[in-house]
Amino acid sequence: MGCGTGRVARALQAAGWTVTGVEIDERMAAVARGHGVPVWVGRFEDWTPSGGDEGRFDLVCSGQAWHWVDPDVGFRRAADLLRPGGRFAAFWNRDRYDPPVTAALRAVFDRLAPGVWGDGAGS
Repeated sequence: MGCGTGRVARALQAAGWTVTGVEIDERMAAVARGHGVPVWVGRFEDWTPSGGDEGRFDLVCSGQAWHWVDPDVGFRRAADLLRPGGRFAAFWNRDRYDPPVTAALRAVFDRLAPGVWGDGAGS
């Protein structure tokens, strides 16, 4: 979900996986399609796979996008889409900054978005 321009999807395809992208932004979906990624446009929470695909996926993954999914719906939706023994993977990049930059960024986050910084961000 949140396949964006398809960077993770293309890596999975290159490794031999069959991929279905779900992306809310039509412009990003168009880029992914241009790279050969089939994409459904809309919210992951609203996506209904065609042809009775419930419980048929070996992997539901999200690179850099799971935080956009409604947790009250998204986790259940992901579980419903997985075959028995299937896996869910959500991952993000983590940057590391020099201590003075980290302190400055943290001050801004603490002021404008309390609680977002979290453990490990920027460290």
